[in-house]
Amino acid sequence: MLKKIVIGILLVTVLGASGTALAYNAANQGSETVAGPEPLASEQDTGANIAKQQTGQVGQVGFAQQAGNPVSVPWQGIGAIAEIDDNGFQLSLQNGENVYIELGPPEFWRNQGVELQIGQTVTVTGSINEGMIHAEMISLEDGQTLQLRSETGQPLWSGGRGSEMGQNASQNNGDPNTDQMVQVEEWVTIEGNLMAFQGGNMTMSTADGEIVAFQTGQPRFFNDQGISFVVGDEIVVVGYYDNEQLVVGDITQVSTGLRVMLRDPNGRPLWGGPGNGGSNGNGNGGAGSAGKQQ
Repeated sequence: MLKKIVIGILLVTVLGASGTALAYNAANQGSETVAGPEPLASEQDTGANIAKQQTGQVGQVGFAQQAGNPVSVPWQGIGAIAEIDDNGFQLSLQNGENVYIELGPPEFWRNQGVELQIGQTVTVTGSINEGMIHAEMISLEDGQTLQLRSETGQPLWSGGRGSEMGQNASQNNGDPNTDQMVQVEEWVTIEGNLMAFQGGNMTMSTADGEIVAFQTGQPRFFNDQGISFVVGDEIVVVGYYDNEQLVVGDITQVSTGLRVMLRDPNGRPLWGGPGNGGSNGNGNGGAGSAGKQQ
């Protein structure tokens, strides 16, 4: 009897140990099964994060491009005018591409004495800003030039045109519709230092000691180009003489390289065109005091 009891106790002990071992192994296997896929899940998660980061980076770049300030890129092209409307024309480039050229307000560019026609071959100098080509200058094959913007991109019509109409009225027998043509025989370049600048009048001294006085056109148009001159500035003046009076086309401030544009290559005032002032312009022309200033 005692022997049977001892054998029973041994069996229970062995079975208990075996059960514990089996439970332990099962627990370890379960743990390994759960832990096993973790690296794969981590890789999947990493890949998703990389994709999200890449998408986020692209989105950020796109947003920066949209939110950033527009940058003008210089542009020049040669081609034939295919179509013309009030604000510009379609240009068929020599490489076969068609682009639209923006000219500005029709009341300005149509009244500069340069006629644009379909089929004309022209050279366009300007800039691209937000996908639009803005013309600075249109050069025709016959040498005529339509100036629309300054070298800094400043629209030449932004200075107003009321005084110009007053000038036209006072110099064309009161008829503001009479187109005043300028015959420029020779452009001259004068270098020197600014001695005085007041009330639309400049005086400069050259290296030879010559004193040259001239007018700077419509004051508001001049000021709107945003270039400040001070006495002592080294300047370069390009213009032509009309009965011994210097008529200025542009003035360059040597220290900055900035230039004020006053007339196109044909000698026409860049603030010209049909204005709102009629014969009551309040600039030099309207006052009848411009003298030889065109």
